Amino acid sequence: MGSAGMIISDNRKLHELRRFTSKTTESSEPYQFFFLERYLEAFMAEIDGFVDCVEKGASPLAGFEDGRRALVLAEAAYLSMREGRLVKVSEVAKAHD
Repeated sequence: MGSAGMIISDNRKLHELRRFTSKTTESSEPYQFFFLERYLEAFMAEIDGFVDCVEKGASPLAGFEDGRRALVLAEAAYLSMREGRLVKVSEVAKAHD
C-alpha cells in the first residue's frame, strides 16, 4: 500500500466464489491449509527455473540485487513498526550502500 495505490496477493482457496445472502455478509471457502497446497505452482516454477539455469545456462530471473532490495524493504517495514514512524526506503538503503 502506498501513495499510488495498493496491491493484494491473497492466499489461495479451492475456488474464489464468495456468497452474500440476507443472513451472511460474506462466506467463502477457507484458505488452503498447507503452504505447499497454496503455492505449489510457484515452487514448481522456481525449480524449473533453477534447472534451466544449471542445465541450459539460462540467466536467473532474479539476482543478488533483487534479494538485497527485498531485505531493504523488509528492514524499513520492521523499523517503521518498531519505532512507530514512517521510514523511507532510501533511509535504509543508504545504510547498506
